[in-house]
Amino acid sequence: MARRSSNAASTAKRSAPRRTARPAAKKAKPAKRGSYAVIGPATRAKILDAAFKCILERGYHGTTTLLVQKRARVSRGSLLNQFPTKADLMTALSVEIIKGRSAAFREAMLSSRDYRERFERMMDVQWSELLKPGGVARLEILVAAVSDPELMKRFEPHNSAMDAGLRDETWKSAQQLGITDRPALDNLITQSMAALRGLALDLLYPRPGCDTEAAFKLIKATHMEAVDRLIEAGRAEAAPKARRVAKLA
Repeated sequence: MARRSSNAASTAKRSAPRRTARPAAKKAKPAKRGSYAVIGPATRAKILDAAFKCILERGYHGTTTLLVQKRARVSRGSLLNQFPTKADLMTALSVEIIKGRSAAFREAMLSSRDYRERFERMMDVQWSELLKPGGVARLEILVAAVSDPELMKRFEPHNSAMDAGLRDETWKSAQQLGITDRPALDNLITQSMAALRGLALDLLYPRPGCDTEAAFKLIKATHMEAVDRLIEAGRAEAAPKARRVAKLA
């Protein structure tokens, strides 16, 4: 009987289904040091800084992505991951310069309660920003975009957005001065900004006997004379309305 019991027990053991051990859950690997997720922003900043220095030293056409890569000391893959083409790189650099210029413009416009003075400061800020290394680099990119369709395609939307922001902020101040002719104000901004950019380009190719600072003062004076005319036109337009309101009161 004992043998039968032991045989039955061994048979039951053999027939019982075997339990397989479950594999241990794999732990997520932490991001390796130097991976894109960890140093992406830092890598981007290094590349943009290298591109900025290269364009100041060699100009737009003398700056290549390979040269920027070597100067930034990053791998080819890191650069192409951030900026697949030279046009992407130059556009990103221009956007960074625009951010700094826009911040300087807003600060200058909001630091004075005198709205006419804001127009004067607008000219001062635009000129000082054009004279900075960032202004020179952006002029290089702007000129290059004229003959580079790929660059123009990427550059133009950001440039248009900056221009629209400048015009909108200027219009707000203009309304406080009684200016009512928005198209005339836009034409004035176009004229004044084009004159400043042209003068800044002259600085890239200095010639004897050219006093750029005196030329800037003349552009600014012309700009402010036009602003005063727009103010007077706005007041003249508002005067009949004011008299009619006064009669009804």
